Amino acid sequence: LNVKLVPFFSFFLFGKTIQTSTWISALVAFAGTALLAFDNASDGTGGLVDASFVVGDLWSIAAAAASALFILRMEAASKAVPKSAELNAANLWTVAFLSLVWTAWVSFNNLQSEGTMLTATLPETLAHTLQQTVQQTVSTITANPLQLIYLSAVTTALANYLQSIAQREVSAERASIFYALDPVYGAAFANLLLGETLGLWGWVGASLIAFAAATNAVWDFGKIDVDADSNENTSESRA
Repeated sequence: LNVKLVPFFSFFLFGKTIQTSTWISALVAFAGTALLAFDNASDGTGGLVDASFVVGDLWSIAAAAASALFILRMEAASKAVPKSAELNAANLWTVAFLSLVWTAWVSFNNLQSEGTMLTATLPETLAHTLQQTVQQTVSTITANPLQLIYLSAVTTALANYLQSIAQREVSAERASIFYALDPVYGAAFANLLLGETLGLWGWVGASLIAFAAATNAVWDFGKIDVDADSNENTSESRA
């Protein structure tokens, strides 16, 4: 959902002009994602799942909105910071620090709920919070080392680095259409690794997303060719 929100945020929040082709691609990709999300083939029914919403869905929408804003701000940041590695490092250090603060807050709330901090002084509270934070962090790392290495190195550090390079040349609105292929990759890997299958609506949704990304690329290349011809003609007229 996040990448489908990018053109809308770009238009309504930042006042950018969005090309008609981008609107069409975004709406087609959104429709495809909806069909993929509601496909219910894995339970044997082959239809669409119940579309009722729960609190977790609202949190997912909020996360998608935050991710969409990140894509938009990455476009400006990648152009302002010449070295993509430095930009990526700044992003990762910020995430690491905020994650540490969040983990410490969770540890503090756990201690409060257990009633162990009712009579403790401020230094004792901070010491216990830090101790529990370190213990939980070390326990998580030792229990899932390979998973954490993959998630941190490949899907976070490497992916963000490549994104910072790509969005230096490609607008956030255009890039978001290609990011829309994420659920298609997810469905493919779910089939290969977990044996999950897509029903009719899932295949239709995946096809719509792939179509949106392909047509978006064609429009982009066509625009590049037109711009190149225009620049060449301008240069010849000046000569």
